[in-house]
Amino acid sequence: MNEIITEAEFRKKIKNSTSAPGYLFFGDEDYLKQNAVTVTKGLFFPDEGAAAFDYIAIDRAAFSAQ
Repeated sequence: MNEIITEAEFRKKIKNSTSAPGYLFFGDEDYLKQNAVTVTKGLFFPDEGAAAFDYIAIDRAAFSAQ
């Protein structure tokens, strides 16, 4: 299911959830995107060690379809 949600809807969803298929953050406001990533990582990976195994970040500048 692909849907575009507002920041308020996103915050409500992550507050009431313990898992998610994945999120793509996009837009012009770099601060808001980084803040959303930080908040999400904190909720899903309270122990930073777990994030090392389960967190994947894809940067568009370094992304290749291959």
